[in-house]
Amino acid sequence: NLDPKSQAFKIFKNFKALVENKMRHKIKILKFDRRGDYISQEFKKFLKDNGILNHKTHIHNSYKNRMTKKINRTLLTKACSILIAYNTLIYV
Repeated sequence: NLDPKSQAFKIFKNFKALVENKMRHKIKILKFDRRGDYISQEFKKFLKDNGILNHKTHIHNSYKNRMTKKINRTLLTKACSILIAYNTLIYV
């Protein structure tokens, strides 16, 4: 978990730079829960300026929320594996 939540934007920018530099891939979509706990106006502007779509999950759709959480865990595991492979894991 991120603590404080304000670190999400900084960590995402670092992750984006790493993915684009090391893996030569662009991030196209970023999903957030509908509450928006981790996304500030500055974060939204950054996403828009970089052509990254901001998708929000549905609050009252528990199946989609479970699937999104499962996908996010899978992506986080893969991202950590990539970072470990490049010896650049950022501990939060």
